[in-house]
Amino acid sequence: MKKKAKKVKKETLKQLTDKELEILKEVLAKYEVSAYKSTGIHSYRCGFATADMGDYDNDTIYIDLKWGQLGDADEDLDHIECTLERKELTSKKTVNKIVNCIQE
Repeated sequence: MKKKAKKVKKETLKQLTDKELEILKEVLAKYEVSAYKSTGIHSYRCGFATADMGDYDNDTIYIDLKWGQLGDADEDLDHIECTLERKELTSKKTVNKIVNCIQE
């Protein structure tokens, strides 16, 4: 007699709420400024830093941080992938404190 395969319940991806997106936008903007200063790129003419949401799931937001100088070829840019626990967006923390929760 054949055994029935167990059904594995897939977790449904919860879309980011408007409030989460609003807070995330502020967090990414502050993170860019922080990275701009902490990487030392601010001392270069045409230096920049950008932080963008790469992807997300129900627990984690994946952030792509890039920095370098305008005019550099893509391969000369520095890039790291960071994470932020999604629950931080619904906490009572300030935007600056949420930025400090980003894991590099």
